[in-house]
Amino acid sequence: MNAVEVVDVSKRFTLRRENRPALQDTALDFLHRRSFGRSSPSEDFWALRDMSFDVPHGETFGIIGANGSGKSTLLKLMARTMRPTHGSVRVDGRVAGLLELGAGFHPDLTGRENVFLNGSFLGLSQAFLESRFDQIVDFAGIEQFIDVPVKHYSSGMYVRLAFAVAINVDAEILLIDEVLAVGDETFQRKCMDRLVSLQQAGCTIVFVTHGLNAVATFCTRAAWIDHGVLQQVGPATGVVNDYISKVNRDQQAAEAASHPERVAAAAEAGWRSGNRDVEIVDVQFLDSMGRRRSTFVTGESLTARIVYDAHGAVSQPVVGIALHASTGLHISGTNSRLGHFAVGEVHGRGHVDFVIDFVPFLQGTYLFTAAFFDHTGHEALDFHDRHYSFKVVPRDPDEQHGLLLLDGRWHHQAAATRQAVSADVATNLASMFGART
Repeated sequence: MNAVEVVDVSKRFTLRRENRPALQDTALDFLHRRSFGRSSPSEDFWALRDMSFDVPHGETFGIIGANGSGKSTLLKLMARTMRPTHGSVRVDGRVAGLLELGAGFHPDLTGRENVFLNGSFLGLSQAFLESRFDQIVDFAGIEQFIDVPVKHYSSGMYVRLAFAVAINVDAEILLIDEVLAVGDETFQRKCMDRLVSLQQAGCTIVFVTHGLNAVATFCTRAAWIDHGVLQQVGPATGVVNDYISKVNRDQQAAEAASHPERVAAAAEAGWRSGNRDVEIVDVQFLDSMGRRRSTFVTGESLTARIVYDAHGAVSQPVVGIALHASTGLHISGTNSRLGHFAVGEVHGRGHVDFVIDFVPFLQGTYLFTAAFFDHTGHEALDFHDRHYSFKVVPRDPDEQHGLLLLDGRWHHQAAATRQAVSADVATNLASMFGART
């Protein structure tokens, strides 16, 4: 069995509309309830519809989507704090949930008492909690306040203690809902280090977040939910890229509908700048055979060809490029001057090539920036910011996760055993004494 199996799950809520009617409406509603035995009107809301997917043991699985898409509801079904209206959610393993941090805390009890109270809700024995108590308190960093009622805690102290309890209970399945940003920078790093160690130890982690970079780099696979409907399940990077593309298309469509006269100008203003003494008229991505392509395989050769049109003689322009992940993460950037390459004088139509002999990128969509600057490298002649893109697919389905392929080599040297060393010493001694006799 998988760690989590979501089978044909739907979840319905009943929404009751509460308003403040006029006196006449109040009287009519009273008579209506007297006559028909019903109160204020209500309607059904389906938070999830016919959803099915599996999460294998040891996988880190992300759930993404817009606010109100049903992500948190799905996590609560996995935590079994809520039941589906239809279908089933099967969970195999001890679960710890970071859904509503501190939901099991009592404000009048001390931090120490709440550790044991919250731990009991997670099904942990007092003996186990006593063995982990110092570790929990140390992780939360609130040693001097542990015997103070939590109603006197700051919000940061409150959630740090709740996080420390949930993450130090040796759960087999960890459910996290938008709590990766609790506390200050130091505590956030501590949280991420702990999550990585749990991941490496084989813990199954399912988390909901709006941090798409975290999903693309931390998760093995991801699910995208939209208005309660499962849109896609697959490798995390691909799901994140498709989700971002959908958001961008929707935003562009909304802008076009509301301000059609501004669309063209706004679209260019957002990605283009410069005095146009040299204009970039096209950017082409070519394979080793010179064929134009939009998709490449990890490890292939890629040539980015920047086609320009110089309206007059421009001496020694600097050509620059940059690469971003589709999530907005800046990967790298360089220019012809840093590469010790002199473009010379340009006039009329031509092109400049930037050749990548070995594409190091893993699966995903990558955004390409192309630019021409004057000879100083400071004044933009034509700057196209992330206006072009290409896709990369893995050469191996088991390719490592993240953005870049670490194409290194492994080496191992076992330490010599004491027995082997002793044997060598004995042999040498024997030969020495043998030589003397």
